[in-house]
Amino acid sequence: MVTKIVWTYLNIADPVVAWETYRGILISPDCYKINDNPALSFWQLKLLKNMQSIQAINEIKLEIVRQQFYSDKISRFRGFYYFENQEIAEEAAKLWKIAYMNPFCLTEVGIDTNSMYSRMDSNWITYYLARENSNDDWMHNYWKGEVCPHYESPIWELLVATRGYIFETELKQRAYENIKNNNPTTILPMLEQARLAAYLESDLGHICPYIIKSDTNLYKVIYVMDMHDAKNPEYLNKLKNYIEDPKNASSINYEDLKLIDKYNKFSVLDARIKNFEFAIPNELNVYFDIKRLSHQ
Repeated sequence: MVTKIVWTYLNIADPVVAWETYRGILISPDCYKINDNPALSFWQLKLLKNMQSIQAINEIKLEIVRQQFYSDKISRFRGFYYFENQEIAEEAAKLWKIAYMNPFCLTEVGIDTNSMYSRMDSNWITYYLARENSNDDWMHNYWKGEVCPHYESPIWELLVATRGYIFETELKQRAYENIKNNNPTTILPMLEQARLAAYLESDLGHICPYIIKSDTNLYKVIYVMDMHDAKNPEYLNKLKNYIEDPKNASSINYEDLKLIDKYNKFSVLDARIKNFEFAIPNELNVYFDIKRLSHQ
């Protein structure tokens, strides 16, 4: 794989983001599907929790416009958000003043150069998302990739559909400490299993939020951990060989793995507290199709 370097901020104070960060791979939803329930980008979840806000309503409108006119573009509900370089990432942080967008949460991510992505000027979002607007022209301009005229220079954001590989070991270690300090000790064997699985090209231990339509205009977001390879003989044999190979000793946290023997049980990250429901206003819900969140 020929790698392209992009940049992003990861809010490792969020336990799910910390978990995925420590695994070392960011899996965008279009790379990961379970049945008919589409996965979501965790960047958008905060807005969905407050569907009464102008920002949330405008995000739904943006998605409807994308589905109707720009279906080849990556959905803001599905894509992972990256910047093309460190300078643009730092400009965005200065403008947006979001707490976790600081140097300690900024990291390089490697993606395949052939990855699917959409490139838009985020200034359209900064200027218009929190405003009531008489028409949707700005939304079309955003999806067309045009430059927003209200700022001196564009802040290009990439909405990417791919797997991203985190290179920053210090950030991953801080993510580990956050999980260790805020969860039962019995969670650590599964965390190490999830990290090893990512290295061995398995999605075991990957956590992702999913959206489920539960009523006419009512939706539920739930978090699911992938356990498919937990009983997969091929993967388990691969894992066994890796752990038992002496040359891999320095890259394995045996201490955490052995905790399962000490406690005679293990637990997983309990993300149920993060599950929530939201309702989309009827006048918008008639146009909103969760099955079309994917660009495909």
